[in-house]
Amino acid sequence: MLVDPIDLSTLDHGIRQAVRILREAGVSTVASCEGRDSPGYHPQRDGPHHGDWPYVTIHGTAADAFVALGTALREGLPVRSIEQSWFIYPEAPSVPVGPQWRITFWRKEVL
Repeated sequence: MLVDPIDLSTLDHGIRQAVRILREAGVSTVASCEGRDSPGYHPQRDGPHHGDWPYVTIHGTAADAFVALGTALREGLPVRSIEQSWFIYPEAPSVPVGPQWRITFWRKEVL
């Protein structure tokens, strides 16, 4: 699968490598976040990062999600979980979005 190019420099530093690896494998990514500096709900301390753990949201089927998982494991990324969910965002609290696949990592990349 060919995915549209993105400017990796616009992404959080701690998740760029994971997004690059997945996209080079043909995985279509939708969103990503490097996560909080220390997992736990501390928005005043951690700023705009709303996820505890670094993650990449994947567009596609279960097969695409498992391509992403296999790629991440083969490349030595610290995979924590892969899950499919419907998300409800504060901007539209009555509109579930999904289903979406999300691959989560134990830690962000340290540059």
